[in-house]
Amino acid sequence: YDLTRSPAFVGVIMAAQLGPLLLFSPLGGMIADAIDRRRSLTVLCLQQAAFSVLLALVTVPADPNRGLLVAMVLCVGIGNALYAPIFSAVVPILVPREDLPGAISLNSVQMNASRVIGPFIGSTIYAAVGPSWVFVLNAVSFGFVLVALARVTLPPPESTGDQGLHRLLEGLRVAQRDRVVGQCLTTIATFSFFCLPFITQLPTIADRNLGIDADTIGYGLLYGCFGTGAVLGALSIGTVFAGRDKATLTRV
Repeated sequence: YDLTRSPAFVGVIMAAQLGPLLLFSPLGGMIADAIDRRRSLTVLCLQQAAFSVLLALVTVPADPNRGLLVAMVLCVGIGNALYAPIFSAVVPILVPREDLPGAISLNSVQMNASRVIGPFIGSTIYAAVGPSWVFVLNAVSFGFVLVALARVTLPPPESTGDQGLHRLLEGLRVAQRDRVVGQCLTTIATFSFFCLPFITQLPTIADRNLGIDADTIGYGLLYGCFGTGAVLGALSIGTVFAGRDKATLTRV
């Protein structure tokens, strides 16, 4: 937004970042079912780190090429879309079933904590030295994930009769047959459809309605509030509301 002052271009960038989740997440699930998960996660971490470095190089000029900018963001988005379902498949393997709600809550906490800390650190670096170093720092952060992956031993995927597209179609059939699964997917899709546009256009809203520039620490704090609420919610699900009906909590 700081580059173009155009909400439309912000939308294009966010579509490049988040659009692959719709198209490539099913492929990531198929990979999780068929290929060594630690190796897949390692490759995808390296891919995202590499394109983050390229993104840093693209943003070095004061007026970067917009096409290259969108292309680099798209490549990072594809890597994340493949990575997310594989990582989600790892969590149930690492903890016993009875501890799964707490483990999922902790996973959500660390993910959303990055939405609190990340914008503050990123906006501080952006204001001090420009956007390129923000992407360099993002690339470096994948190193911590790689170290963690190197220390974890994961069992190979379970061998079943169905592979590839057949397993994907079976997943769709489960969603169709299982009322709870279908409702969860519908709820998530509805929430994402109505809420993600607000989040993606937050730089525009901050600038035009609140008078906060997107390249300031103030914007980082504003975006961090979104992550703070998510962290508190995730912690409460695994602690305060651990014994409460999850369907009722979701409706609330």
